[in-house]
Amino acid sequence: KCNKCVRTMTELLALNLLHRTNAFSASDVSESLLLKRARIRDSLDASYFTEFIPPLSAQGRDDLIRGIQELLVRYQEKDFKGIIKRIDRVLFKGFIKKRISTN
Repeated sequence: KCNKCVRTMTELLALNLLHRTNAFSASDVSESLLLKRARIRDSLDASYFTEFIPPLSAQGRDDLIRGIQELLVRYQEKDFKGIIKRIDRVLFKGFIKKRISTN
């Protein structure tokens, strides 16, 4: 499943239409699939995924909302400053950020 397929499957799931199509072998999207295959490459992709959150929330799909939020964080952390923030968040559990904000 490619990035575009996973995004389309997520959109159809948000619209409660994924079960109506035979285009995909799966009838559901997991958080792990979303995080492994989906990518947000630009602001248009970010807006697509952001639009999925309210209908997924109404369906109680907190797992996919967490996945989308993680994808959005990854997208926002693509420049050098963002890379440093991500390293701090992932490797140091926010230690650097906490240290800076207390000074």
